Amino acid sequence: MVHIHSAYAVDLWQRSFLLQLLGAPDNSGELSVLHLFVTEKSPCTCLQCEVCYGGGNNCTGEMKTCGAGQDTCIISLTEYSQPPVIITSVAKDCGSSSFCKIGAEEINFGSGMQVRSNIVCYKENQSGTVSLPVLPPPDTKPNGLQCPGCVGMFSTKCNAKPVACIGEETKCINIAGSVTVVQTMDVSLKGCANEASCTMLKLGPRTFAGISTDLATAECSAAVSTKAR
Repeated sequence: MVHIHSAYAVDLWQRSFLLQLLGAPDNSGELSVLHLFVTEKSPCTCLQCEVCYGGGNNCTGEMKTCGAGQDTCIISLTEYSQPPVIITSVAKDCGSSSFCKIGAEEINFGSGMQVRSNIVCYKENQSGTVSLPVLPPPDTKPNGLQCPGCVGMFSTKCNAKPVACIGEETKCINIAGSVTVVQTMDVSLKGCANEASCTMLKLGPRTFAGISTDLATAECSAAVSTKAR
């Protein structure tokens, strides 16, 4: 496990959360390997989208012909915060329009450590006029719920401590597995999450912008009232 302020860990942390490290089990109970925002067995649309990843609020890259099930272009904005540091990153790629209305995702690991993400969808001929994703103003008011929270880098386990959920965070999220960018590393993540994060957890991104995930654990459950403990 390494400290999150390590430049290498922060970069992997940001990029892995562009995917939100989420996946869904198939009928056999095993986590299926899917492309981000892709529904399998759909006909090719032959859509072309810009593909890139970068720090800040925008990025530029080459055009890519989308595959089966990818009927829209997607821009994803992710904000990582660990006071006093706030870092944003953007990724663009092909995707499925079925994911376009999920809404902004939010996961809170405690001690001010939080990841928020949102997407916009567009067609290739709108690329010059499409608005970039925006995140709603942060809501830091405790809502009376709590979850175990921790972050483990280079480990599939971490020592969780109670985290006070805030705003619309009504779920507890538990993710463990591996992330591959250039090399593969194990991760373990627990914390408070909003409903959109749990929806994405069920639907299952797997590979995006050169990043792939292999999750042994991907769970979402109801947060517990602080009065119950």
